[in-house]
Amino acid sequence: MALDPKFDPFLDSVDTSTAAKSLTIDQLLEMRAQIDAQLPVKDLKDLDLSRELVLQVQALQALQRRVMEDTSTPANQIAQCANSLSSALSNLVKVQNEVYVSERLKRIEAILIDCLDTLPEKAQRRFFEQYERELGA
Repeated sequence: MALDPKFDPFLDSVDTSTAAKSLTIDQLLEMRAQIDAQLPVKDLKDLDLSRELVLQVQALQALQRRVMEDTSTPANQIAQCANSLSSALSNLVKVQNEVYVSERLKRIEAILIDCLDTLPEKAQRRFFEQYERELGA
């Protein structure tokens, strides 16, 4: 599947960063979607879910702009677009919160391990036995 012909002048450009700057957000999102469709995803770990969610929000914002500019768009479609954007934003907030909590717990665990290193070996062993038991490891 070839990229849309309207992007050909940009692909032949030596300085693609300058060419990309001349594209609209809608064009960039469309081009990204076409490129992403060609890239193989091997595993869930290959996806950056936070980034994908941000891109989804940007695409929905662009769609909402187009819908709002089109005076012939029925009200129910405008509402549906707004609801989709609202849902994507809610998901983005949820993901941001989960990442924050996860990163904070990693830092707390690292500090805890550093502190445990100062304790006698018997106390360290007892702590890690209980820690593993509580976590179900």
